[in-house]
Amino acid sequence: MKHAVERLTTKPGEKKKKFKNTLLENFNSFFETFHCKNLMDDAELDAVVKQAKKILAGMDADTLRNNDTMRETVAAEFKKIESTVDRLVVEKPSRRFSFDE
Repeated sequence: MKHAVERLTTKPGEKKKKFKNTLLENFNSFFETFHCKNLMDDAELDAVVKQAKKILAGMDADTLRNNDTMRETVAAEFKKIESTVDRLVVEKPSRRFSFDE
């Protein structure tokens, strides 16, 4: 997600960043196989993936390359999704084992 946001965002004074068709192809491939990867049946994560899929529905790389408004809209929506995903990721404490004793 961070990579997509970075590729779609253009800061003032910068040239538009290039991206290949594989950016969208990889997302679409992930969307198609997500139900198999969601082993814990995480409803929140499923909702985020559906939201991302909806944003990219019918989108092609040429549109994102040539339509600045669409590019900015997709980048802004993905930025929102990125913050949601960051909230969903929880680092759990791990146990320390010592085999020296």
